[in-house]
Amino acid sequence: MRDSNLISEEYKTRLEEVLNQSWKIFKSQFVCSRHEINTEAPFQHHFAQIIKNVGDLYSIESNDLFKVDLESKIGNVKGKSKYYDISCQFVDRIKCVIELKFKLKRQGAQDWARIDSYVDIEALEFVVPQYFNFGKFYFITDDTAYINKSTRGGSGTTFACMTALNQNQINY
Repeated sequence: MRDSNLISEEYKTRLEEVLNQSWKIFKSQFVCSRHEINTEAPFQHHFAQIIKNVGDLYSIESNDLFKVDLESKIGNVKGKSKYYDISCQFVDRIKCVIELKFKLKRQGAQDWARIDSYVDIEALEFVVPQYFNFGKFYFITDDTAYINKSTRGGSGTTFACMTALNQNQINY
């Protein structure tokens, strides 16, 4: 029987723990203003760095190699090439693709941001079964329109699609 105080040898469990710990660290640093993050680019870079550092710590076997890539290109996603914000993997074991959104209230065009979020989620759903074992979507916003329950139908509906500083996960 394996000691429960040890890191799991199962790669999916390990990668999920890497991402959960990384998100917890990132959120804590973001909320406490350790790093200035005002756009998606620093969000992407800082979060990827945390994932890489935590992933390296979860590399416990002599042949474990943990890799993180930014802007991973996948061809033929609905007839076009698509760049995904972050991908990470225990090489030759398990892969995850990540899409990020960073949208503040002051940035305007909230309807387009909501549409872009759904487009990113759809793109994850498209590539996960073909190229990755699972995908994750992380969204940061200060706009409650993203987390309030929809109150009316039709044009201009407030969609309850995201949770501020929370994650939605796509697993297959």
